[in-house]
Amino acid sequence: MKNSKKYMSDKYLLLFFVLTLLWTWICGFIPVIFDFTSTPAGTFLFYFGGGAPSVVALFLVFFTYPKEKRKDYFHRCFSFKYMGWKWPLITVCVFSVITIISLFIGVGLLRYDMPTMDFIHAVIENPLMLLLVLMISLISGPLNEEFGWRGIFSRY
Repeated sequence: MKNSKKYMSDKYLLLFFVLTLLWTWICGFIPVIFDFTSTPAGTFLFYFGGGAPSVVALFLVFFTYPKEKRKDYFHRCFSFKYMGWKWPLITVCVFSVITIISLFIGVGLLRYDMPTMDFIHAVIENPLMLLLVLMISLISGPLNEEFGWRGIFSRY
């Protein structure tokens, strides 16, 4: 265990956070500072910044972990054994409740217009669009950040 503590020092954790926040903030602020937020380049930078946690984490895993720890890291990332089925279900339920409460407050109490939720209409019109919606959701959510926030340093 002492060997694992030796290579997993606080400096790597600090490096992970500093690089991730710098990358994210730079990609988020450049379109705002130079006033091109509603352009394709601004949108690209926004999504490019969202990938910072995963890219930085993978970079640190490949360059700071010994071979056996890299294998363990990827096993933890792709294994439901550590997460179980309870947490994904709780996550879906919690975010569903948050959405319902938000709609109740926004539409019911504050009298805002109901969100159009265009992707739902697109899926109803063409059920195959659900595959595209799920793929975009997977890329822009879990794959974009999960390797970084999943606990790159949680076991050490």
